Amino acid sequence: MKVNHLLYKVDNLQESVAYYRQQGFSVEYGREKNPYNALIYFPEGPYVELIHNMNIPGFVHIFPKLFSRNKFLAGMISQENAAQGFIRICFECEKEMVDEVCKIYRKNKKKIMKIKVKRTDTKGRKLVCNTIFPVDTELPFVKTLFNNEETLHLVKHLNGAQRIIGFEYGVSKKDKRILESLNTDKLMKITHGNGIKHVLFETDKKEICEFK
Repeated sequence: MKVNHLLYKVDNLQESVAYYRQQGFSVEYGREKNPYNALIYFPEGPYVELIHNMNIPGFVHIFPKLFSRNKFLAGMISQENAAQGFIRICFECEKEMVDEVCKIYRKNKKKIMKIKVKRTDTKGRKLVCNTIFPVDTELPFVKTLFNNEETLHLVKHLNGAQRIIGFEYGVSKKDKRILESLNTDKLMKITHGNGIKHVLFETDKKEICEFK
């Protein structure tokens, strides 16, 4: 599977959007009202999602003890509380592959959650996809393509950014084997370690820059 996007946790969404716009990126909020994320699409390949929170219902935070045994919610909350920076990647797959992906995770004794995601973005596009979330947040989640996925990439950046050309993803030895069985994308270098680093993008002038 190919990488669909990379999640970048931010402490303040509005300030981060302003910062990346100042850096010459075209950035759009995920939705008009009370946005919790923003997107930096590229003309080609995976995009970057700036995410302030995981859109978890407020009552979960108000009564955390009621949900303390739910490892999926606990993982989502831990990502909300993570330091600013890249926290996770997302693979993309065809609808016909969803069951196969679930089998791979379950075969490796990884618990998963299947969730249907719906939202209308700031351009009025209705975006719907099916997602597979491993409870283990160190692993990538997987989404099916939006019906209008190609329209997301009709973007031009003032800084000339064209595409992400590579990054490193550090995981444990055990998880490395799982990732290698899922990944077909040459953009991602799987290493032993912890997390995502050295995310590089190319401009229309063939300049190589690091996304920070």
